[in-house]
Amino acid sequence: MSLIKQFQSDFGDLITQQYAKCIEFSGDLDISFDEYSQKLLDSLTAIHGELVVKEKSSQMNTHINAIHNNDLYLAIGLCKGNETAWSEFDNRFNSKIKQYALLYTKNEGQADDIRLGLKGSLFLESTKTGKSKIASFNGRGSLSSWLKVVIFRDVLSSQKESKVSSLDSIVFGIEDESLADDDMKNLEEIVAAGFKQLSQEEKSLLRDYFILKKRENELANRLQVHVSTISRRIKKICDELLNHFTRIADEKYGLDKDQFKELLNQFDQSWQNSIAKILG
Repeated sequence: MSLIKQFQSDFGDLITQQYAKCIEFSGDLDISFDEYSQKLLDSLTAIHGELVVKEKSSQMNTHINAIHNNDLYLAIGLCKGNETAWSEFDNRFNSKIKQYALLYTKNEGQADDIRLGLKGSLFLESTKTGKSKIASFNGRGSLSSWLKVVIFRDVLSSQKESKVSSLDSIVFGIEDESLADDDMKNLEEIVAAGFKQLSQEEKSLLRDYFILKKRENELANRLQVHVSTISRRIKKICDELLNHFTRIADEKYGLDKDQFKELLNQFDQSWQNSIAKILG
């Protein structure tokens, strides 16, 4: 049995309930139950892995409810070029799009250019994934937060100042190889600022766990603590680092915590390489 058939067979009632809620919220966007089911499954597997289909019904209900289903449903309609979907999109997000564009450009004319070009931008296919931007939306965050990230990138790509361009590589990962060395240095500076707040013991623990791939029980035996203590320590350290980065994102770039997490989801291997270099 295919993954989608198994998903529909095991969790059909949950999917049907969400599908009906989406139609009630946005209207009929000419999206079939199978199309919605496939996109929902794609989103869940992207977030939780393919084994998500083996979850118990109660856990799957939690996973599905955590998805921004109304936004996901709308995104499917946008991908299909449904006119009602685009009308709904304009009604819900036009004012926010202008607000976000103005936030980053500080210029009315540039903000209008970004706003007018956004629809075309949403349909451009990525050279990495072969998918359009709107097709990559998986409902993990809200469509509003996701759009803010897209507009952020569009503004960055439209500006030529090296200070602004470097931020694109820091936040989203390096795409222009000619800028790789300078941008990696900028990325490492931001990461290093977070690590300066950690003790040597905390940095060593992260290095052992994330870079050297040592298991929690091995670390627990070495430090003579319970395995659960290792888990809690790692989570605490990571939370501290995330708080540091989100503070910078908020103070300098006007991104809240959820929006910054949306950016984190787009990091490529360069992020891991940067951390590995700092941890030695």
